[in-house]
Amino acid sequence: MRPHVLTQVLNEKDFDKNGELSFQEYVGDRGQDKDKEWLISEKDRFDSELDKNGDNTLNKEEILAWIIPSNEEIASDEVEHLFSGADDDMNEILSFDEVLNNHDLFVGSEATDYGDHLHNLHRFGDEL
Repeated sequence: MRPHVLTQVLNEKDFDKNGELSFQEYVGDRGQDKDKEWLISEKDRFDSELDKNGDNTLNKEEILAWIIPSNEEIASDEVEHLFSGADDDMNEILSFDEVLNNHDLFVGSEATDYGDHLHNLHRFGDEL
């Protein structure tokens, strides 16, 4: 999926076909109807968040990080939260009973789509 997404972005935005995106290519048509404040904000984001190596262009890895951001840190935090609240026997494995006994914790979690996944447990049988 990632190579396909990268190819699609480069086909749409990489006008000079060098395999990277300049700030102008990054902004593209989105910048036409925007005010100066928006452009300054986007340039700041481009420089401080997206262009990790500071070379004023987005390489393939930086493009992918922009288009498909990693949620690993958020997911790790949520896993830690769920385990600390539900792993009653502290064995680092959540049993079916531990999930059921801590239903409210899981219903309030984005990881379970606020409880929606708990209605389809048969899909996750091999993970429990």
